[in-house]
Amino acid sequence: MRVALAGFLHETNTFAPVPADLAAFETGGGYIPMSRGEDLVRRSEGVNLGSAGALAAARRLDWDIVPILWAGAIPSAAVSEEAFEQIAGEILAGLAEAGPLDGVFLDLHGAMVADHIDDGELEIARRVRDAVGSDVPIVAALDLHGNISEEFARCVDGLVGFRTYPHVDMAETGTRAAELLHRMMSDGRSPACAFRQMGYLVPIPFQTTDAEPGRGLYAELAKIETEESGVLAASLFMGFPAADIPDCGPTAIVYAETAEAAERA
Repeated sequence: MRVALAGFLHETNTFAPVPADLAAFETGGGYIPMSRGEDLVRRSEGVNLGSAGALAAARRLDWDIVPILWAGAIPSAAVSEEAFEQIAGEILAGLAEAGPLDGVFLDLHGAMVADHIDDGELEIARRVRDAVGSDVPIVAALDLHGNISEEFARCVDGLVGFRTYPHVDMAETGTRAAELLHRMMSDGRSPACAFRQMGYLVPIPFQTTDAEPGRGLYAELAKIETEESGVLAASLFMGFPAADIPDCGPTAIVYAETAEAAERA
């Protein structure tokens, strides 16, 4: 399987004073610096990131990986239009140069807002979908704090979210997302998607999975994903309440063999 890999992460607090410019992504802050091609592979080695988990799975699954670009910046105000367009543009250029692909793996956050775009991840997904067409499956690994729109959830073929906060399962999430993508590429079809958006905000301290109710809710997700149920991926995104956008808040998303199985889960 020939798979393109790219990452573009930012958790946006629209009330913060300092924007995320291109320099913030170039240095990376708490992330790896902006990386391209084989540098992306080298710098991801042994790091707890979704891309690292995907690359580990890729070796095991014998993928031919096309590493394009990975960029992340520490939480701040909105991503500048210049930074968004340059990074997104470079990802799209990499896809155009990649040649035939069997799949696309995206390492995203889920709560990115840019100066000119409320839903950064949806815009990335739209552009990637336009670039690779409807027949190439796209799967993304995401942060538990994602503000996920229904359009984003249905634009791609699969979303897989962290299950811990404080976050310790980033690489593990990347592995689960890669395995989901592999199944889609092998089967030649995309799963059904069920989506629920909840009408409230969850304050950040109460999103922890070290205590109830988060601990119990996230423990249920693994129980939902079984061969018998037909559920391929179940995610609960708590949302990032510091992003003042229409789709801010918690969402539950399930991908399954059938629409009935997805809705039931």
